[in-house]
Amino acid sequence: MVPGLGVILVGEDPASRSYVTAKEHACGEIGIFSDDNRLPAQTSQKDLLALVHRMNEDPRINGILVQLPLPKHLKEAEVLLAINPDKDVDGFIRSTWGGWSSASGRSSRARRTAWCRCWCAAG
Repeated sequence: MVPGLGVILVGEDPASRSYVTAKEHACGEIGIFSDDNRLPAQTSQKDLLALVHRMNEDPRINGILVQLPLPKHLKEAEVLLAINPDKDVDGFIRSTWGGWSSASGRSSRARRTAWCRCWCAAG
């Protein structure tokens, strides 16, 4: 199985673009599939949530990264809470914390290792 990362960037913040680009490059270097979604700053809450829900259901996507900050008209907490905790790469969802730190959690060691390699490679 090839791990998959779903990336969402809303707007044109230069630092966010640079960060996301580096992560996507790192994914490519180590063989992680990356689904890059760069949306205009005017994207609606409804459209952003629909994309998150699509990624939650996509079996190719094992982790979702919503790049922050979001434009001011978007409700950041609602977007982050819409991410399936099993796919929360950044660990923003409180219920994710136990799974990543516990041997009995739903997240596998292999998946955590893959994400760590991706993050460290681009860091």
